[in-house]
Amino acid sequence: MTLLRVENLSITHRHGRNLTPLTRDVSFALDPGECLGIVGGSGSGKSLTCGAITGLLSEHLLVSGRVEFKGVNLLTLPAKKRRELRGSRICMILQSPMTAFNPLSTIGAQIVETIAAHQRVVPSVALEMMTEAFSRVNLRAPRSVFRKYPHELSGGMLQRVMTALALVMRPEIIIADEPTTAIDYVSQQDVIHELKTIRTEHQTALIFVSHDLSLVSHVADNVLVMREGVVVEEGDAGAVFFNPRHDYTRGLIENRQNVIQAFVRVMGESYAA
Repeated sequence: MTLLRVENLSITHRHGRNLTPLTRDVSFALDPGECLGIVGGSGSGKSLTCGAITGLLSEHLLVSGRVEFKGVNLLTLPAKKRRELRGSRICMILQSPMTAFNPLSTIGAQIVETIAAHQRVVPSVALEMMTEAFSRVNLRAPRSVFRKYPHELSGGMLQRVMTALALVMRPEIIIADEPTTAIDYVSQQDVIHELKTIRTEHQTALIFVSHDLSLVSHVADNVLVMREGVVVEEGDAGAVFFNPRHDYTRGLIENRQNVIQAFVRVMGESYAA
């Protein structure tokens, strides 16, 4: 059974009487336990698509099409019902984690509030659950983290807090928008491992957005390639990355290979010196 079906999703920016299309007719389906990778350059519409699914877009953006979760069109769902789904059934790890937290409340207080809104647990149990999840994403000193305000943590630490919270909530879908951009390599591997684990153990579906084509190729079953708000290529991850049909996809892959080759040359010269 298809868990999420997106059909002809279009997003338009409204400024007075002016309407500017940002994405056009994005369509895909997501099954339980499946990982869909979304790749593309900056401004291609990756994050906007994720925001439309979760209902986190600005009111100046008009959304049309269908976003069906288990047959229910989320775009026509009352705001309260949609908020209930967001967090418990669909979790999003934001690319800019600072925007996900209340700057006037401690991390611990926000964690307790979020978990208590969806699960019947007392605060001490909620923090115990998060402590265990912190260890899984290489986030140390949990008591210290709980006492801090969002601005006192780095972007990478906030990303890992969001990832840990998603692990605790055990939603049916996790939307991870560039979840590893601000963290070190070891923490990155921990996060990827845990996302893979929750897929396997709980059949959680995953939408994984990243500019890192290598990372997506190791995580995703299927891939969407977006350019200027339009899906230009889609299909099995292996087929898309190893036998791309569209010139834009080939360009993304070639650019990445050029960067790697340049890095190797520089490092080689450095070591030779």
